Amino acid sequence: MEPDLIDAYVDELRRSLARNRRAADVVAEVEDHLRESACRLSGHGVDAVTAQRHTIDRFGDLRVVTRAFATDAGGLAMATPFTRAAGAVGYLAVVLWLLVAATRGLDNFAVPESETRMYAATSVLAAIAAIATSVAIAGMLMRSGGVRGVAPIVALAAMGLAALMMATAPWAWVFTAVPLTAAAIIAVWRMRAVGMGGRWADLSLVLAWPAGVLVTVVGEAIRIGPRDYYGDYPWAFQAGLTVALLLYCAGLVGMCARLRAEQPVSEASVAGIPA
Repeated sequence: MEPDLIDAYVDELRRSLARNRRAADVVAEVEDHLRESACRLSGHGVDAVTAQRHTIDRFGDLRVVTRAFATDAGGLAMATPFTRAAGAVGYLAVVLWLLVAATRGLDNFAVPESETRMYAATSVLAAIAAIATSVAIAGMLMRSGGVRGVAPIVALAAMGLAALMMATAPWAWVFTAVPLTAAAIIAVWRMRAVGMGGRWADLSLVLAWPAGVLVTVVGEAIRIGPRDYYGDYPWAFQAGLTVALLLYCAGLVGMCARLRAEQPVSEASVAGIPA
């Protein structure tokens, strides 16, 4: 009689989650997902054992899966079509953030503010970049267990606030740094909890905006460049924004690369199976 690999996997998961109050629901949901995926592969002519083995391999190492549910995140910590799409949107956000740095720099140094539309362009680009980043953050949250719970809601609300602040006052980015950093911390914490962390990218994403603010404060203190009409030093603000965005984009690239690298089980292809 052929072994049932899914039964063995589910039994071990049940034992590992014995103290989790959601264990029964989680195990049932995992088993349903594994059975459905294995059945789909079998429908393409793959034998039952191979289909089960491939499904389990794609779902993930049992220790990582157990750790994901031990956090009681609220849902399946797994790759989905949405998480992959969110990774692609995150790459778009990177391009937009770099354009924000460029347009803000032109607004500060190339032409007088009263004669340029760079400020308006910066506002629009920054708002869209924040929205695109919100999608990427949502993808990270979904990959690490879903968007239910206080922490995910706080992260998404923070990104919504950041988008609003960027749209109305991009010059005040030192204040927008607070919700952007809060959302980054939550997303990184959740991703690391399910074994999807990466030291340098995570640090870059979390420390980007604080580092930018620090550069600005230091620049203002030592009076970098000429002073403007408002008594500020645009060079200091531009230097801080540039540092923040370069680090933030580096972190986003690392995070989004992880999301894009994973194929959802339903989209996985094996030899002889159509994609």
